Amino acid sequence: MDQGKFTVVMGLNQNFQKNNMDQGKFTVEMGLGQNFQKNNMDQGKFTVVMGLGQNFQKNNMDQGKFTVVMGLCQNFQKNNMDQGKFTVVMGLGQNFQKNNMDQGKFTVVMGLGQNFQKNNMDQGKFTVVMGLGQNFQKNNMDQGKFTVVMGLGQNFQKNNMDQGKFTVVMGLGQNFQKNNMDQGKFTVVMGLGQNFQKNNMDQGKFTVVMGILFIS
Repeated sequence: MDQGKFTVVMGLNQNFQKNNMDQGKFTVEMGLGQNFQKNNMDQGKFTVVMGLGQNFQKNNMDQGKFTVVMGLCQNFQKNNMDQGKFTVVMGLGQNFQKNNMDQGKFTVVMGLGQNFQKNNMDQGKFTVVMGLGQNFQKNNMDQGKFTVVMGLGQNFQKNNMDQGKFTVVMGLGQNFQKNNMDQGKFTVVMGLGQNFQKNNMDQGKFTVVMGILFIS
């Protein structure tokens, strides 16, 4: 993650060479499915693959499209990702209509909690919801703020997301201080591994850590 490069590594498969992350490429690998060729990540394309579902064709990622697929649900049509739309789908909940992703909106849905209304994603807001914790009020996502919440840890105060800061919290590890997210830094934390020092996130660097294996 040196020199401001945007790199995410989530449980690298065997024989994954770190050089996939050189040259400033934006690369995310989360448990590569069988026969996933590294060349999907060349040419500076922005590509995320998290456990490819059956019969997922690599051509979804061509033409510089920004595409994320995390375990495709049954009967998920690839056309949700056409026309250069930024679309992420991680295990669609029951009765999730594809129209949430039309009109070029940036929408991420990861296992919708009970009674989650689709209107959180209207009006072009950038909204991510991954298993809402108890008593999470929808107003954290109003006012066009960029907010991601993935299973809030105990005693996580909503004010981490105020002031238009770009903040992602995915199950805070023990003793994670909120000040990692101050000063408008772009910070993502997903279950910090042991001995992860906060200074990886200083100096305005764009840093993502999603447990298991950390490559510096």
